[in-house]
Amino acid sequence: MTTLLDSAAQVMSPFTTATMTLIVSEVTTNAASAGTITWSSALTGSGYAVGSAVTLPGSVAQPNISVIWGHAIYVYTPTIGYEVSGSFNLTDDIYLMPRLSTTIQANQPSSTCAS
Repeated sequence: MTTLLDSAAQVMSPFTTATMTLIVSEVTTNAASAGTITWSSALTGSGYAVGSAVTLPGSVAQPNISVIWGHAIYVYTPTIGYEVSGSFNLTDDIYLMPRLSTTIQANQPSSTCAS
């Protein structure tokens, strides 16, 4: 997981990752499709707390599944701007289903990861 998160610096080059938040988490759902964080890792800071409730988008939420959730926020400040001034957040989320298993184990030692 560390290698995956650290690769974000290469992808973002020549922009800095200092203003970026990147979190990868596993969300499991119960029979009512309510999501809970199973493990979470972040590029900077900490990920989401294990056991935290998560509301998945309707197109993703299904009963009794595991989903890998990638969440990115980048605080962008244009270098030249006539109509846009100041900083603003660029955000994106991606949800992926494990292909060859029902869950993904996180083996990275971290206060927010449960393996």
